[in-house]
Amino acid sequence: MMDTDISQASIILDANSEDVKFCDLIRRGTDKTMYEIRTERAFTLTSFRRAGDVTAFAVFERRDLLPDTITFTESYDSVLQALYG
Repeated sequence: MMDTDISQASIILDANSEDVKFCDLIRRGTDKTMYEIRTERAFTLTSFRRAGDVTAFAVFERRDLLPDTITFTESYDSVLQALYG
């Protein structure tokens, strides 16, 4: 387990639900939804989207015979740009 010092964080995102497979991540101290996490009913595909976007920037796929995969549809730099402007 990784030790986390929350006082060092520049942005804190809170989930609006106990179900982290289907929730919105809201920037702490605001009511602004930053990200949407959605999992399909079969629990095999979870998508991560910026609030209001149709296209996911990352998709987590659970598979039986092959290793699970995480696919990023854009660069990490563009995710940081969305957070920090």
